[in-house]
Amino acid sequence: MNSRKLFFMWMAFIGMMTISTAQAQVSLQVRAGAGISKLQGLSLMENRLSYKLGLTVNIPVSGHWAVQPALYYVQKGSNFKGEYGREMIVPVTLDNRLSYFELPVYGAFKLDLSDEMQLTFKAGPYVAWGVVGKAHVSADDMDFHRTFVGELFTDGCDYDGLTMLNTKSGTTYVAGSKAYKNLDAGVAFGADFRYQHYLVGVDCSWGLLPVTDGLFNNVALKGDLTNLAIHLTLGYQF
Repeated sequence: MNSRKLFFMWMAFIGMMTISTAQAQVSLQVRAGAGISKLQGLSLMENRLSYKLGLTVNIPVSGHWAVQPALYYVQKGSNFKGEYGREMIVPVTLDNRLSYFELPVYGAFKLDLSDEMQLTFKAGPYVAWGVVGKAHVSADDMDFHRTFVGELFTDGCDYDGLTMLNTKSGTTYVAGSKAYKNLDAGVAFGADFRYQHYLVGVDCSWGLLPVTDGLFNNVALKGDLTNLAIHLTLGYQF
């Protein structure tokens, strides 16, 4: 079974689960958040700004328990340092921006603090499909910014063939990556505080699938890179 079929089967499962519980007291949550993301697996990788927005369906099950399928548009990825240029070589920051449609399904445990306040702890699996991937380079000291041609999820990126990476051991490599994989999956968990209809939460998603088979086209730098993201979210429950 290929990754595209698995993704759409997962979407169909969430839809059927929501329809089957339509008689329950279902509520809808609208959320948006910002935080940090990182590709784990190489010391070269650094945090970058990440954001997410989407919808959560809250389906009571029994007592304090609920199921919460969600759909988010989330941008992940990582920053890393390098050098760019042919005749004039300058230090730069490279930014790989990976945008996904992400589908977590949380099991949620809720504690009522008062008639108007509630604390929720949640955890569950997620599956995501990469839709846009872009690589960007910038040198703020020179007001230089450039988005590389190509789509990371289909083409990879050669970083113009002018980007060098310096490891902590002092070795220099030419940057160039194979295509990123569209399918991502892992575990998601977090906590929410609700006051009346307003929500404040912290979400974490931990990827378990490698995002690419070879990020820098160099054996010494290959590894199982996985997504990690943490967001502070604000929302409203209808």
